[in-house]
Amino acid sequence: RNEGRIIFNIFQAQLFRIQELFTEIEKTDRKIVIMGKKLENIILKAIEMNYLKIDKNKISNIRHINDKNIVIIMSDEREKPFSNLQRILKGYDKFITIKNTDTILFASPVYDGMEKTASDIFDKIAKIGANLVHLSNKKNLSLHASAEDLMLMLDLMQPKYYFPVIGEYRHQVMNGELAMQFGMKEENVLLKLNGQVVTFVDGEFVETGEIIPTDDVLIDGKTVGDIGELVLKDRESLSENGIVIVAITIDKKTKKVLAGPEILTRGFIYVKDNIDLIKEAEKISLEVVNEHIKPNYVDFNKIKSGIRDKVGKYFYTQTECKPMIIIVMQEV
Repeated sequence: RNEGRIIFNIFQAQLFRIQELFTEIEKTDRKIVIMGKKLENIILKAIEMNYLKIDKNKISNIRHINDKNIVIIMSDEREKPFSNLQRILKGYDKFITIKNTDTILFASPVYDGMEKTASDIFDKIAKIGANLVHLSNKKNLSLHASAEDLMLMLDLMQPKYYFPVIGEYRHQVMNGELAMQFGMKEENVLLKLNGQVVTFVDGEFVETGEIIPTDDVLIDGKTVGDIGELVLKDRESLSENGIVIVAITIDKKTKKVLAGPEILTRGFIYVKDNIDLIKEAEKISLEVVNEHIKPNYVDFNKIKSGIRDKVGKYFYTQTECKPMIIIVMQEV
């Protein structure tokens, strides 16, 4: 028996697993705290529609999350695996901190591809000293249909065509082989890759060879979609060659250089070992500035493009790297 808090990490779509938890919790005097507005809305709606059965008085609000005799339920989403628990373990959650008296239970086994992330989380929990419980894949009921389930479906529906679409391609092949073992014709079992179009005309399959272009969807922070080729190129350049900042201060009245050019670098070279290189680049920058300064006018655009061009070529001849060069100019 554990006297501290119990934290369950679940998939929010697994209502049957949530009901199992509720059934066991009702046998105790513990209260429930649901972390996350989305998960809370799903559970409350499911209770309202009688998909879940529990006394609503057993559900407390977030203010009781640090009480000793409490059960905390948090969700794990496939789109962001273990994101909620990772935030808590890093100390970024404002409501809860994991204690060595807590018990953390993963109510669903770790699925394929997430073993490394899960191992890192298990290690962090162990370092805190909390009790860790996770289910074995071998002892857990799979959420996917078994071969017998699929054959029963085929027997009940007697389809003319069979089109496996879920899972890795190897899983689709195995699914298709199962249909052929059941007696379906090989030409009626359709195995396609992403983007390949399946066309039916008057109930008959027609091979058109049509392909719709598909590609990976990039997730940039909290936004999903195309972040732009230029942004990706900038990030690639920064990661490979670093950045160089050229800072120059010009007198607003006399149009003379008051300070600089001063060069700062990040991820490009180790400055202390390359002082001569930096000094020469500063000299080149000053020459470009003086070329484009008039008594009453400073052509900022030509100065910036000139520095970017000449300094960039100089760095490439010396280092064979093309750092991103940013020019910062100000008048005072």
